[in-house]
Amino acid sequence: MGISFLKLIPLWLALAIALLSPHAQAMPLLGEACRGLYARITMGKGIDLAIFQDADSRENFLDDIFFHGDKDYLGSDTFAQMLLALSSEEQAAWKQAIGEVYRRVPKKNAHSSNSNQIAGRRLLDRVLTLVDRVDLQFASCDSGCSRTQFLKDYLDRQAKIFQTGYSGEEVLAVLQIIQKKMQVLASRSQGNEEAYVSLGGSFLNGKALLTSSDLDLIPSRLPLAPELLDVSTVANAFFNAERPRANLVVETHNRPQTFYGEKNALVAQISASEIRIFVYGPARRVGDDHLVPQPVLSFVLGE
Repeated sequence: MGISFLKLIPLWLALAIALLSPHAQAMPLLGEACRGLYARITMGKGIDLAIFQDADSRENFLDDIFFHGDKDYLGSDTFAQMLLALSSEEQAAWKQAIGEVYRRVPKKNAHSSNSNQIAGRRLLDRVLTLVDRVDLQFASCDSGCSRTQFLKDYLDRQAKIFQTGYSGEEVLAVLQIIQKKMQVLASRSQGNEEAYVSLGGSFLNGKALLTSSDLDLIPSRLPLAPELLDVSTVANAFFNAERPRANLVVETHNRPQTFYGEKNALVAQISASEIRIFVYGPARRVGDDHLVPQPVLSFVLGE
């Protein structure tokens, strides 16, 4: 990562605190230091986030503890509780640090020999769902509040944290591109009027890069999957009119919509007649390594 020795001082100071703590347990190998440090966070002992006073030290800390993932969600949940104990200003600084390291941390299991390992980026997603409580943010938008405008504003804030390069208004435009495709498919076949496609993942949740992201689609009818692949061509043409280099790729999946609600708050369900946004709360943890997501509310785009 090209980290200088001086930048590593806060991280190793934290490690020293963890090792010297009366609660610290013996570690078999120095090479396991980062894993041991993550274990200290899992136990909620030995690490004081206040020692990370600048952006570089926070980012280096996150890189080291999340890069290799973990076997369960205990550490991510405990780290989220530590962030929630901070002031709003300190939380904002840590969320900005998460945005900086987000794409440096693998989204797939870095340990191919261990299929039970949860990838680091998924753990960061879990932290953010617990800290941001997007469900509560949208629930606060009640009478007299436009949830569509609230969605655009939320995605604009996400764009600043994750440096995505696209706006909330442009996300809505892509949803409308997908809806137009569903309208064409509905006009071709009588069985498609009630069909819909779900969009989840990083793009909809304001965390993607236009140059290298997927549009993760779940069709309600599997035969529709090949028909949806050219959505990326239209979406990329839309973005490239303003900023050449967009390279979104459609990936279709056969899985429940809740698969995406487990990792991120927003999932869209798009049919020929409406675009509905589902807002998920933090998934309920069952055991240490299994999450059960549940949508908290939904609204139709335009409300």
